[in-house]
Amino acid sequence: MASRKIAISMHPDVVREADRLAKRLGKSRSALLSDLVSRAARELRDREITEALNKVFKDPSTRREQVRASREVYVGEVFGDDSEW
Repeated sequence: MASRKIAISMHPDVVREADRLAKRLGKSRSALLSDLVSRAARELRDREITEALNKVFKDPSTRREQVRASREVYVGEVFGDDSEW
């Protein structure tokens, strides 16, 4: 992926910590900060998705429907779709 140069301001203590961490991990400061921002963005997206799903499945009727559908899929995988009970 192509990189783009930016300028940011950080407290000198934070820069020192970033440099120490980058050195320990064998990365450049830029690579470290890029990885950290990517990770934070991914974790935020994942948390938002989880919250949205939790909101949907909080509804008891939705939860019951998902259990029913899951059982149908499981039975179909175990016994085959054309089995008769």
